[in-house]
Amino acid sequence: MHCADITELGDAAFEQVESAFRDHGLLYFREQYVTDGWFLRFAARWGELRADPELPTHPHLPSLGVVHRPAEQAENHGGQWHSDRSFEPEPPAATLLVGRELPLGGGGTRFANLYAAYDALDSATRRHLEGLRAVHRSPDGQAEHTHPLVIRHPVSGRAVLYANPSFTADIEGMDPNESLALLNQLFAHCTTDEFCHTFTWEPGSIVLWDNRAVNHLALNDYPGQARTLHRALLAGAALAPAAAPTPTDPTIAQRAGTTVAGAVVTAAMLGLGHVIEPDKARPDIEITADAPEQEPLDELDFGSLPPLD
Repeated sequence: MHCADITELGDAAFEQVESAFRDHGLLYFREQYVTDGWFLRFAARWGELRADPELPTHPHLPSLGVVHRPAEQAENHGGQWHSDRSFEPEPPAATLLVGRELPLGGGGTRFANLYAAYDALDSATRRHLEGLRAVHRSPDGQAEHTHPLVIRHPVSGRAVLYANPSFTADIEGMDPNESLALLNQLFAHCTTDEFCHTFTWEPGSIVLWDNRAVNHLALNDYPGQARTLHRALLAGAALAPAAAPTPTDPTIAQRAGTTVAGAVVTAAMLGLGHVIEPDKARPDIEITADAPEQEPLDELDFGSLPPLD
């Protein structure tokens, strides 16, 4: 199905998409054949763009990082679960990727819902974890920061487990062996199929995820093929513990846009995908579930969404 340019969503439709992002933490947009300039314009609609010190950048667009794996590269450096740059004092609030050069098969991205992983823990374990802080460290050991192990999400206000195998190294004040055992248990828990969703890249795909509620994993299943994605990061803020009062975020930038006749947006998590098709919907927009085991939803009635950062 051909979709109109999602960067031209009008304010009312964009507010509903923002609400879907708050609820799911992961959106993907199909058949969006946009230039890099348009991609960054769309990314900036979600919040303040920040520099990407990890990746080589586009020669003419310094806010655009280039994720490239050549065909001859055997190792996939994104092949561990992580949240982007969680070792920083103010990690990126969200990440957007657009597919540019894709393998004929494989090369998907797997996502883990940290809201659901936390909610599935028993109440005694949740209370125990809420009192802990975790040390996040960069792979080269040059950057390190301590965050609450359970944060209060600054947008949704929900408690969420904030840890990932790539950068979460220790539990502050805990015996190293006990710390390692606890973290490994949490990592295994978060990455069970119950909490995970695999995204399959297609030409024209754009993916947006919340780094404070979602971990991700680049699948290393396309040997001998190249893959190139372009990345935009949204600026974040310091993370508060779940026991602290919920901070108030500034309003999300909702820059004016023109109404679009049609677009496909998918909010996906826990194996469930929702397809929003404005060109086929009533003014309040219908939503149907494309996961066969789920009951279809009649309407998309999200309300307003606080900002990403």
